[in-house]
Amino acid sequence: MSHKLFVLTFCIICMSCAKKTAEIDEKSVVQDTAKVQVVGADRDAHNCITSAGYTWSILKNDCVRIFDVGIRLNAVEENTMGAFIILDDTSNKAELFTIMLKSPIILVRKESEQLWVNGEWELSSEKSYTLKKGGKILFVGQ
Repeated sequence: MSHKLFVLTFCIICMSCAKKTAEIDEKSVVQDTAKVQVVGADRDAHNCITSAGYTWSILKNDCVRIFDVGIRLNAVEENTMGAFIILDDTSNKAELFTIMLKSPIILVRKESEQLWVNGEWELSSEKSYTLKKGGKILFVGQ
């Protein structure tokens, strides 16, 4: 008899623990689901989906993925992120994207030269692209 009572008590304890575990699992699933961010739910001021890699291009007047449409410039110094440029259809303007800037800037081409300028920023294109700031070469690319 005492053996049956022991088994019955053991079963009741196990069942009550299993119920609590199930309740905890349901709560954690609900909480984890609330933390998941859906791709496309994070649009910027221009309606670009930033989580999908899109950013606004002034020159293209559209949301673009700069790594798809831009020209990659690699940093000269180690541990520095690269930059991207997008040229307009006439190649008279270049839009510069780099982490060094809060937002992209437009460089304007000097007449009859392969040189685009905006303040201290200079982009030249002879054999390859070279981007300078204040005369110092920061980025180079094809």
